[in-house]
Amino acid sequence: MHKLVIIFGYNNTRVYDIKRLKRLCQESLDAEIMLCKEIITPIDLVITPHTLEVDLAKYDKETLTLQMQKIDNYLSVKNYTVIACLPFSDKGIPLGSNYARSKGLPHDDCEKSISCIDKFSFRCLEKATVTPAWYKKPFFKKIHTIEEAKNCITDTNAPLFFKPLAEGNSRGCIEINSLQDLEANLEIVNPYLHTGILVEECIKNCDEYSFDGVDGNYIITEKKTSQGYYRVETQHILPAPLENKLYTRLIRAGEIVSEISGSNNGAVHNELFLNKKTGDVYCVEPNRRPAGLKLWDWISVAYPGIDNWKAWINWASRSTSKNQISHNKYFVGCRMLHAQSSGTLQAINQNIKSNLQKINGVCDIAVTKKEGESVTENLKDNSDFIGYIVCKSDTPEKLLIFLDQIQRKASNIYTIG
Repeated sequence: MHKLVIIFGYNNTRVYDIKRLKRLCQESLDAEIMLCKEIITPIDLVITPHTLEVDLAKYDKETLTLQMQKIDNYLSVKNYTVIACLPFSDKGIPLGSNYARSKGLPHDDCEKSISCIDKFSFRCLEKATVTPAWYKKPFFKKIHTIEEAKNCITDTNAPLFFKPLAEGNSRGCIEINSLQDLEANLEIVNPYLHTGILVEECIKNCDEYSFDGVDGNYIITEKKTSQGYYRVETQHILPAPLENKLYTRLIRAGEIVSEISGSNNGAVHNELFLNKKTGDVYCVEPNRRPAGLKLWDWISVAYPGIDNWKAWINWASRSTSKNQISHNKYFVGCRMLHAQSSGTLQAINQNIKSNLQKINGVCDIAVTKKEGESVTENLKDNSDFIGYIVCKSDTPEKLLIFLDQIQRKASNIYTIG
């Protein structure tokens, strides 16, 4: 009987990661992969013959039971044994966790899996949890109408942050400071009212970080975000250059968020705010899945010998092999590239890109937009970036200088008109 690892949900922009998982499953487990997602694409069929379209949009008990039966029916005519389940997207977490439990495989908590999709559900769990004094919990309220939004603004004497209950990639997220702000941004708010918007206290005077890893090996990543109405991530530095006390506090905060959201050592990417002056920490949101932007790859650069992808499939399949995080060899930075003016991406100079990639200390350069696509200088979510650069150095100070240098040169890769 052949062995199978099921991957639940993934965005096709992350096909690179799926190909890696396929290779690792073959090498480490002698297993093939199966993709369970909402829409199977031609790219998916090239990666594996084992694919199944499933409903990930609903996560009530009846729907989950029907989807698990659908998977069982698919496998009943094939000579395969499922040895691991990997929830790879927020929407894939409930089905992936429940299906793993039904097969007696390692899994994160099923009942709390909704908290990784529904942000209101997480805030309710968080509110009910006893936490240290430095772990702060923001005001929050779920709304479905513009009238409710107006009431939140008038009743709360503080800036507010509106974010859709079940979206990612910073889509639909916006800071609202007044009724005038709301009126000016109705086109952003209105599309999400029917499913619900979480209105939260807008946390100020904080820096953003994330808690990343799997199976007991975790690091803190520093995240820089844009200012203004929209918050998009512009830069990542790992490990975060912080004094030991604050770094340790963020590790503990990340563990608390994992406990609240039901992680049992599976993949996590918990987003946090830190006030360096007070030491207060807030959770932005939990994620029981690997971080994007190849962050796990860059952890392997900073910490040679650590492979979170392999650790994840080992955890999910009960395989043994574990390297413990120790001191980092490098600091690694990812900086996003964005258009300085709105227009159309007219050309990409592959020669300049190739030459920059040969520079010692440059880990990766990518242009994620295609020629002919529209680009904008007004960033609203992470999909508005043109691409990114990744560099490494032995100190964070040298790294920032190096990123500046490569970013200036990388601006010559693309032409906007």
